[in-house]
Amino acid sequence: MTPGQVAYAIQDGVYILKFRGDIRFHLCGSVDRFIQRIFQESMKPKVIIDLLEATAVDSTALGVIAQIAIHTRRAYDRRPTILVRNPDLLAVLHAVSFDKVFHVLPDAEHEPESYRELEAEPADEIHFTRQALAAHRNLMALSQENRVLFQDVARALESVAHL
Repeated sequence: MTPGQVAYAIQDGVYILKFRGDIRFHLCGSVDRFIQRIFQESMKPKVIIDLLEATAVDSTALGVIAQIAIHTRRAYDRRPTILVRNPDLLAVLHAVSFDKVFHVLPDAEHEPESYRELEAEPADEIHFTRQALAAHRNLMALSQENRVLFQDVARALESVAHL
């Protein structure tokens, strides 16, 4: 698998997060901080998650992405957009209820000319564990099916993090 990379662009006031390759938990810290910055700096930000070049996305990364939908739904009563063509990724997104909280589309209208890379940020095991727990709680908040699916993972992470 191709190692994961995350980049971003801002085009016409729309934040675009582009995920490439195999997206794993070690990239989630920088993505989470960038998402927090979007919602702190912008009034009613529009966000597009571009998974067109992603080959795989783990559940922690999905949980970090889910916070975009949770926030935009609560604050603005709208859905962000997620772009995906890969049938395996599309099946995963449907399995974790992303189709209920995102507009899932197969293509982008306009591709930005350039992106800036988000670098993975070093963190200790406790930080990774807490971040994974928060991400899985985000997934659990999307649907009853996800609560059932991820409750054991959340419990295990809670016990490891002593929360």
